[in-house]
Amino acid sequence: METAALLTHVLPLALIAAVSPVMFVNASRVTLAGGPASGARFAGGAWSVLVVLGVTAMGVMGAAVTELVKRELASRWVDAFLAVLLLAYGGFQLARHRAATRHGDSDEPDVDRALPSTPGGITAAGALGMATNFTSLPLYISLAQLVGASALAVWAKFTMLAAASLVVLTPAWLPAVLAVATAGARLPSETGTIRARIMHVARWVSIGSCFVGGALILLHVIMG
Repeated sequence: METAALLTHVLPLALIAAVSPVMFVNASRVTLAGGPASGARFAGGAWSVLVVLGVTAMGVMGAAVTELVKRELASRWVDAFLAVLLLAYGGFQLARHRAATRHGDSDEPDVDRALPSTPGGITAAGALGMATNFTSLPLYISLAQLVGASALAVWAKFTMLAAASLVVLTPAWLPAVLAVATAGARLPSETGTIRARIMHVARWVSIGSCFVGGALILLHVIMG
């Protein structure tokens, strides 16, 4: 797959994978409480998960598998599985929301209410947040294995994966960058109303990301 064609598949997946309101909310809370350094630790934890998954997907699914079967066939089988996984998770979230609405309950996305304050705890929280990000991870794994199965040079593969990872990590590192850019100015604490609105949007964004991301991956599978 040529670089231009690869980018047309990888970039949309990275952008959709970066839509993670819950990750952004948690990163913002950590940054507001402990400053940019704490925000950077949180982002570092999230980054560590992507490094492991990205290198594994790019190597195992992109290189080892291609030695056994054709590159595009391997890529399509993996993509088809990830697309089904995403669509199923989107359907699960939608069904849960409808059931909660009928019973008058809340299906608010999980957001850590008591985030840790120690450096190690903050890093671990970032890693856990990314490891349980079931909307972003299938998309990230899909783009990583596409990069690995491409005909690019090794250095170019790692460069593209690093760039894609930076995009996917935007919700984790952006709060720390904004804190630095505002020279330490603190934003007002979140109120119950603001938090409820954010979580309402987060729920629908997560559902939409699953369906749109799954559809994009399936389109790649069908179009080849």
